[in-house]
Amino acid sequence: MHDLLGALLFWVAAVRPVTVDDLMAVRTVVEARISPDGERVAYVLSEPSLEKNEHAATLYVVSSSGGEARRLTYTTRIFNRPLPRPELRWSPDGRRLSFLAYVDELPQVMSMDANGGEPHPLTSSPTGIARYEWSKDSSRLAYVAAEPEPEEEKRQKQEKTFVVHAGRPERPTRLFVQEVGGVPRALSPLEHYVSSFDWSPDGKSLVYSASGAGAYLENWRSRLYTIAAAGGEPSLLVGRDGMNSEPRFSPDGQLVAFTSTGGVPRMISSPGLHLVSATGGDPRPLTGPDTWVREVLWEPSGGSLLFIPNEATGRGGARMFEQPIFRVGLDGETDVVTPAPVVAFSLSASAEGSRIAFRSVGPRDAGEVVVRDSRTGASRTLTNVNPQIEDLPLGSLEVLSWQSFDGMEIWGMLVTPPGHVPGTRVPLVVYVHGGPIGGFTHGLFPQFMHRPGQIEPYPVEAFASAGLAVLMPMPRGGSGYGLEGFRKIVRSWGKGDYRDIMAGVDHLVERGLADPERLGVMGPPMEGS
Repeated sequence: MHDLLGALLFWVAAVRPVTVDDLMAVRTVVEARISPDGERVAYVLSEPSLEKNEHAATLYVVSSSGGEARRLTYTTRIFNRPLPRPELRWSPDGRRLSFLAYVDELPQVMSMDANGGEPHPLTSSPTGIARYEWSKDSSRLAYVAAEPEPEEEKRQKQEKTFVVHAGRPERPTRLFVQEVGGVPRALSPLEHYVSSFDWSPDGKSLVYSASGAGAYLENWRSRLYTIAAAGGEPSLLVGRDGMNSEPRFSPDGQLVAFTSTGGVPRMISSPGLHLVSATGGDPRPLTGPDTWVREVLWEPSGGSLLFIPNEATGRGGARMFEQPIFRVGLDGETDVVTPAPVVAFSLSASAEGSRIAFRSVGPRDAGEVVVRDSRTGASRTLTNVNPQIEDLPLGSLEVLSWQSFDGMEIWGMLVTPPGHVPGTRVPLVVYVHGGPIGGFTHGLFPQFMHRPGQIEPYPVEAFASAGLAVLMPMPRGGSGYGLEGFRKIVRSWGKGDYRDIMAGVDHLVERGLADPERLGVMGPPMEGS
C-alpha cells in the first residue's frame, strides 16, 4: 500500500498541475450553424485576449464530413461585448453567411460569400441590432433594434442637463423589415417592446413576442402578435398572462410553437413548449410542467420539433447534469435524441432535416461542434478547439447523492484531485451555485457552460490540481427537481437548501474523503459586494 501511495504521489508531483492560466486560455465555440444543404458547418470561436481584456471572436467553416476548418474572418470585429453574441446565420439559399459585427462601435448585420471574401454590412441601424432573421426567400431581413434617442435627449446629454429617472423604461425595441440593400421599415408599434420573432414560410407575415414598458415583471408578461410584412396593425395571437416568447412558424405556416409559462406571470415558473394555430385560438402545451425549454427547432416534416431544455429538465437523479436534445411530436410524445451524457447548445438543422449540428459538451471538456445524422443516429465531432486539455491532469468527476434532513435525495457532482487515493482525506471546498433556480452541468466550467468559460468565477480544476476536492451540490430551489423543487424555497431561502448542502458535506466527511478540519465554501458574489 505504501508503495502504491508513493508511486501516486510521485506521479502527481511529476505532472504539471492545472493552473488558472490554463483555464484562462480555453477557447469556446459560442455558436454553430449547419448549411441548408447540410454539407458544411460554420461556427464562431471565442478566444480570450488578456491583453485586450475581451473575447476575440472568429468565424470558421468546416465540412460536415470532417477535415480541417477554414478561417473566414480576420479583421472583422464580431460582436463580443460584453460576451460574444454573433447571431450566426446562413441565408436560406446557402449563398451567404451573416452575423453581428461592429460598424462604428455598433452591432450591425454583416454578410459575406459563404465561400469566403470580405464581409460587408447589410444594416445601418442608429442604435445597433439585437437579433435578426432572413426571410425564407433570402431577399429580406427582419431585425430588432431600439428606437433612436430623441434629438432633445441627445442635446441634453451633450449639455449634461439630462436627468435619468429611476424606474423609467428604456426606449422601445421595435421590429424592422428591410429588403437586402434597401431601407428599413418599422413594423411594430412604439408600445411594444419586441424580444423575439419569426418569418412565416411564405414571407407575407411575421409573428413576434412583445411586452409593455414598465417594471421588471413585464419580462414575464409578454404576448404574441402577428403582423403583415408589408406593414399594418398587429393582431393579437396569444394574449394570456405570463411569458409567451420565442415563436416559431411550422414549415407549412399553419401552427406557431413558442415557449410559455402557461398563464403564470411569476419568475419561478417553467417556460415549456406550447402550440397555437397561426390564426389564433387556445394554445396547448407540448411539454410537461417540469420542462424549461431553451432552444426550439421545427423538423421539416412539421410533425415534430427538436428542443433543448435549460432548467428543471424533468430528468432527475444522476441525469440532472445533462442537457440533451429532445424530440417532441404534436401529440406530446417525447424522446431523447442524444442519449449520451451531453450538454447541448446552438442547435441547427439542414433544410431537409437529414443532419443537425450543435455544440456538444461532455463531462470533462469545454465543448466541440458535432454533426448528427438524423436517419442513422451516427454522430461526428468536427472540431478539436482545445487539444491542450488532453495533456492536462484533470480531476476525477463523480456524480453522487445523499439524504437530506427530511429524507429528500439530493444530488451533486464531486471533483477530486488527480491521483487521489480513496479513503484519503483531503480539504473540501463547497461550490454553491447561483439562484434561486440555477445549477451545474457537465463540463470544465460547470456553472457557465452556456458562455465562454472565463466567466466562471472559480477555477475548479486548478483547485483540484492543488489538492482540494470540490463539491458542487444541487439543493432544493435549483435545477433537477422539477417545478415543485424550484418552489421548495419560496419564502424559505437559505433554510432547507442550506441544510441540503450541509448534509452533503457531512456525507463526504463520513465517507472518509473530506477533512473536517479543512472545509471551505465559495459561490457567486452578491450584487454590489
